Amino acid sequence: MITIDKKIMEWANISESQLLEDIAIMLYQKKKLRFGQAAEMAHMNYAEFQFLLGRNKVPINYGASELLEDYETIKKLRK
Repeated sequence: MITIDKKIMEWANISESQLLEDIAIMLYQKKKLRFGQAAEMAHMNYAEFQFLLGRNKVPINYGASELLEDYETIKKLRK
């Protein structure tokens, strides 16, 4: 666990929740976290995190492999 001194947050004029959101966005952009993981880190549901990404002009990482994975999941759920 990492502890960030409150004085650093004061210097940056940032709240704990904003810091978590910013770190979640950065890790998502670098593809270190998947969408759901980043949303969880930011303490948001999927829709809230998607809105946050949009507000920050961050594209959603969703390529062919994710589409295929979702397609396979849907097929399994239909059985």
